[in-house]
Amino acid sequence: MTKNRQEENGVWVENLWEGTWLLKIQGGKLLGYLVHSDPCSISEDDGAYEEGLILTFGEYSERLGLEPEEVRCVFQLFKDSKPMKAKA
Repeated sequence: MTKNRQEENGVWVENLWEGTWLLKIQGGKLLGYLVHSDPCSISEDDGAYEEGLILTFGEYSERLGLEPEEVRCVFQLFKDSKPMKAKA
């Protein structure tokens, strides 16, 4: 594991760049992007208007001008040392 990757219960996230985490599950299926709960790194230009805002891959990719993909998962951000956790 790199310092930019964390894993918990078969779900892992990788820090793509500051404030954005790529979420995957075992088997490599893409679930979505998370906007990190860090008000200092979130701006309106990023499309995140409040602390802890979470976007699906489709929503975030649309904001970035990428091809959208459907995602039917719910995410929850930890406000402690962990960047995120998938909600069962």
